[in-house]
Amino acid sequence: MISFIRKSLVVFLFLTPAICFTQSISNIRAVQKGDFIIVNYDFNYYNQLESFEIELYVSTDGGRTFSGPLQKVSGDVGAKIYSGSNRQITWRVLEEFQDLFSNEIVFEIRGSQKLNFDIEFVFVTGGSINMGSKSGENDEKPIHKITVDDFYLSKYEITQAQWFQVMGTNPAENNSCPQCPVERVSYVDVLEFIGKINRSSGTTYRLPTEAEWEYAAGDNSLKNQNPYAGSNLINSVAWYNTNSNRKTQEVGKKLPNAYGCYDMSGNVQEWCMDFYSPTYYISSPTTNPQGPPSGSTRVIRGGAFNMSASHCTIFSRNYEVPEYSSSNLGFRLVKIVP
Repeated sequence: MISFIRKSLVVFLFLTPAICFTQSISNIRAVQKGDFIIVNYDFNYYNQLESFEIELYVSTDGGRTFSGPLQKVSGDVGAKIYSGSNRQITWRVLEEFQDLFSNEIVFEIRGSQKLNFDIEFVFVTGGSINMGSKSGENDEKPIHKITVDDFYLSKYEITQAQWFQVMGTNPAENNSCPQCPVERVSYVDVLEFIGKINRSSGTTYRLPTEAEWEYAAGDNSLKNQNPYAGSNLINSVAWYNTNSNRKTQEVGKKLPNAYGCYDMSGNVQEWCMDFYSPTYYISSPTTNPQGPPSGSTRVIRGGAFNMSASHCTIFSRNYEVPEYSSSNLGFRLVKIVP
């Protein structure tokens, strides 16, 4: 409880910690010093080089509703606060509330982080391609002309380090390689990841469509399309079952394709946003196709470290239920630019 009277402060404090992005605020204690409240707390986060925004809130009804963030504060509060013990906030109470009286005051400290990703994107100039393959599986036929608009595609597959920054976990089987692609992530997991970064970064991301993926994987300046993303020689552009030592490898170690994207023919397969249909190419729209309107499975494109060369072409299609995850399955992102 806390009672505020303009000339005299009698303080009894209840404080509530908050947890956000695998950081925690604990050991909160407070004392009154004249017209000020001094709040000390410990702030723990696995990476001491990353900063958070710390805010102080107050409730006058026992924690049912909170007001804030409080403005008349100083010390270890606001932007760029790093983890450590015995952090301190000074609240100039009577500058914030000229008249305040309550026996049910509760304080809450909240920590949040606006993510600052180092995801690199390449600009893919839109255009038209003949999508599909003459000699591949039945679901790669028929060859059909499609057109896509300009878009931004991540240069690399999303890594374990980037996943951990958002989710606080590393589900990868090859989990001792932060710059290897994250894997063992389901379509459902990926949507949760995208939702978090969209809310925190101020930018909108999504999975590529299948058409965008194949368009970006190829070299559309070539009359005769290479079977692999960047070359007709798979060893130069892809990690697959012959050269990968049967595990994922760091992104960007092979040659890029014409757009500057890496590992689109190997390392891990990649989720796309489309529902899958084996006959979709027969009736696909010609402009910005986004897959059938419904289905039980989602499209997967690209090859992987444990797959043969014949399954690593830019035309190869795969699919799984949204809950499926595997050590050879990851993703890359499209960034939406207004």
